[in-house]
Amino acid sequence: MTQRDSLRQLAQQAGERESFGPCPRCGKPVVKTGSVWQCSSNKSVRDDAGAWKLGEGCGYKIFAEKFGKKLTDSMVRRTLEGKRPKVSGLKSKAGKTFDARLVPDRQYGIGLSFDDLNRKRK
Repeated sequence: MTQRDSLRQLAQQAGERESFGPCPRCGKPVVKTGSVWQCSSNKSVRDDAGAWKLGEGCGYKIFAEKFGKKLTDSMVRRTLEGKRPKVSGLKSKAGKTFDARLVPDRQYGIGLSFDDLNRKRK
């Protein structure tokens, strides 16, 4: 089975919503809901105070803005496929800009890698 076929299968499992790749926590499809990419297993319920809480699912989410940069569908898809896209113009908490590669992170959704940024291509 090719990677494209497995992504199609994930999309069917997600109830016809477009799958951006497998969830790093549980392996189910990651889908876009509004401006957030999240695991298709996530189901929210309202508590008595009216606040939304995670009712079931693994809780994996990627918010639309990370490190001062708005993420695109393409960036998220390539990250979840394991391709580690290079992104320029990210901002630190101190306000300095930097470049890094995006990697899937089980705890924070998207993480950064600085490993091979200066390596030259052959």
